[in-house]
Amino acid sequence: MNHSYPENKLLFLADFHVKARTWTNNTQVRGDAYQAMQVIGDYAESNGISTLLIGGDFFDSNRPTPDDLVQTVDFLTRFKQVYYIRGNHDSCDPSYLEAVSRVLGKDQFVTQLMGHIVHMPGVHEGKGVCLTGIPWMSNKEEYRKAAFDTIRYFNENYDKKHRLYLMLHTSFKELLSFDGAYTFARNDFSDLCPNHNIHLLVGDVHVRELAQTLFMRKDKSIGSMIFHSPGSVYPLQFNDSDQFHGCTVIDMGQKGKEQFQPLPVSVRQYVSHRYTSQTDLEDFLKDLEVTPREPTQTLPTYVRVLVPADKEMPHISTTDWPDFVIQVQLETTALEETAARAALEGYTLEQAIADEFEDPDVAEIANKLVSSPDPAEELRECMDFWKVERSAW
Repeated sequence: MNHSYPENKLLFLADFHVKARTWTNNTQVRGDAYQAMQVIGDYAESNGISTLLIGGDFFDSNRPTPDDLVQTVDFLTRFKQVYYIRGNHDSCDPSYLEAVSRVLGKDQFVTQLMGHIVHMPGVHEGKGVCLTGIPWMSNKEEYRKAAFDTIRYFNENYDKKHRLYLMLHTSFKELLSFDGAYTFARNDFSDLCPNHNIHLLVGDVHVRELAQTLFMRKDKSIGSMIFHSPGSVYPLQFNDSDQFHGCTVIDMGQKGKEQFQPLPVSVRQYVSHRYTSQTDLEDFLKDLEVTPREPTQTLPTYVRVLVPADKEMPHISTTDWPDFVIQVQLETTALEETAARAALEGYTLEQAIADEFEDPDVAEIANKLVSSPDPAEELRECMDFWKVERSAW
C-alpha cells in the first residue's frame, strides 16, 4: 500500500468494541464491527488519511477471538501510523493491540500512548502539533492526576505555537448524554492552559458530542479548548440505532484551524414496523426488499416487528426472508424498554445515593464524598464534626 499521504488529517475513533457478535441477545446480528472496519479503512485509503487514533475499548473484552485479531490486523495495516490508549473493556497489559504491533513489526507503527508526548509530522502550517494519551484507570483521582500532570509538563516545555491532542478514556460532564457521575468537567482544565490550545479526545462516552471553551491567556490573547467524543462506531442495541455512529476526521490543514468532521458509519439498516396483520407485514417486507440501501449497508436489514397486546404473534419464516434479521416483540415490552432506558439516562448520582441510604444525613455525607475533589479530607471533616456532636451528648 502506498502511504505517501500528506500528514494533515487524523482519523479518531473510540468504543469500537470489536467482536463477531456484540449483540449477545440475538445470534443473527453478526459482523457489524468487522464490516465497520472495512468501511472506515476504505474511506481512509480513498481520502489520504494514514494516521489513526484509538481512544480506548477497541476490543470488547480482554479475550478477543482469533477472528477478531485477523480482522484487526487487516484493518490496522491500512494505516501508516496508529496511536491508541487502553479502555476499561480492553485494559489488560500488555494489550492485544500491542501484541499485534509486535507481530507486525514495521518499526512499531502501532504505538500505545502512556502519557509521553509524540510530535506529529509537519502539519498545521508550521505550528507544532503534539499527541499524547492516558489509558483508562479504575481510580478516578489517579486518572485526574495523570492527566493534569501531563498538561502541566506540556505547558512547561512547549510554547503557545504548539497544540496538544490529549486522548482520554473516561466520563466527562460536558460529554454525557445524562446527568450522572463523571471524572472530569471542562472547568477542571481552564487554569491549566494559560498559553496553549489543548484538545481533549474522549472515549467511553458512546455519544457524539463536541464542546468548546475559551479562556484568556497571560498575553491577553484568546485560547481555546475542545472536548470531543466521536461516539461508538456502530449501534450496540436497537434503541441506539437512531443516534450518530461512526468516527471523526480531524482536518488540521484548514488555515491553521482544525475541523472536526463527522464520518458516519452505517453497515446495516434498522427498521421498526407496527404489526396489524400477516398480509400487511408480508407486503411491508416485500417493499423493503426493493428499497435502496446505502452502499455500506451490506449486512442484513434489522427489522423489529412491534405487536400490539390485542394481536396474535405473526408467523415468520426466516428462510423466506434471507435479507432480513427479524425480531418480533410485544409493543408493550418495547415501550417499557424505551421508558426504562430514558429513566436510566435521567438517573442521577444523587438519586442513586438517596435510593441506597434511607437516612438523609447519611445520604448527604455520601454525596459530599463522591463529589468532593478530596474525599479523604471531606471524610476527616465529617469525623471531626461527629466527634464534636458526640462530646455534646
